[in-house]
Amino acid sequence: MTHRLVLLLTRLALIVTVFCPSLAQAQGAPVDQATEEQKAAAREAFAEARQAFVAGNHSDALRAFRASYDIVASPNAHLMIANTLHELGDHAAAHDEFVKVVDEADEMAVMDPKYTQTAENARQKLAELTPLIGRLRIEVEDADDSTTLQVAGQTIERARWGQPITVEPGTVSVKLSAAVGDEVQEVAVTAGETTSITISAAGSSGADAEQGDGSGSGDLQRTFAYVAGGLGAVALINTAIFGGMALSNHNDIEDTCGLAYCPERQDDIDSGQTYQTVSNVMLVVGLVGVSAGVVLYFTSPSEPDQEAAWLPALKVGPASVSLQGRF
Repeated sequence: MTHRLVLLLTRLALIVTVFCPSLAQAQGAPVDQATEEQKAAAREAFAEARQAFVAGNHSDALRAFRASYDIVASPNAHLMIANTLHELGDHAAAHDEFVKVVDEADEMAVMDPKYTQTAENARQKLAELTPLIGRLRIEVEDADDSTTLQVAGQTIERARWGQPITVEPGTVSVKLSAAVGDEVQEVAVTAGETTSITISAAGSSGADAEQGDGSGSGDLQRTFAYVAGGLGAVALINTAIFGGMALSNHNDIEDTCGLAYCPERQDDIDSGQTYQTVSNVMLVVGLVGVSAGVVLYFTSPSEPDQEAAWLPALKVGPASVSLQGRF
């Protein structure tokens, strides 16, 4: 695999991290199972992330460290994700990541002692962060299968109900949604302490919950549908472009060399493989984008007819998408 292809894989990982976060959250291959190509691509992303981190561009560094970790799940890349979150001031998220790093590095240290220091570094950071974060324990009563819990806008898995949740100190919004309505509480959380509350789904009533007439929610979801579908369409267009380039490259080499191996055309062979790889990746991204657009469009709430409705128009070019509208 050429250096160009390694660099291309790194760039694609960064694109997926930015534009397809739901896909980018899954960690990469285990260190002991990763291929040399995966390790090379992960190192490339890690080096780029480290440069951004040293330069103080922590948002860019976070994206690149996550891209590296999404290729190969190295505890060291995970440690830098947590460190970068700390630098960005997201102490609660950093704390949770350091906890995961400790478990991950301790497990890997059995096979490679170098990760012992990674685990120790994470433990030291946890000791520094503990006085800076708060914890919130929420006991939920009378919940059924439809009940959901959100803390500071984040959905909390049912398995974590009743367990301390790491939060930023200050006023924290807790929202319990049930069939009969929503129950919302604003909870004061002190740094370094654990605050406990009890909230009941049976006592929920829609009267105190923030209510809206739903106006605009369908339009917003349909707008996201157009954007997702447009990005998917662009990716599919690029699938055809790079697929055509790969086919043309293949035919040219076949006309020149037949079925024999041509060392003098190795660069062209590598380029053809690169085009095919890009085409395959764009096909996956395109299908995901178009599928997401279709689902978002057909599940959007219907809106009442309005005298002045915004009609979005999506324009797709070979490498761009623009969203326009008129009243």
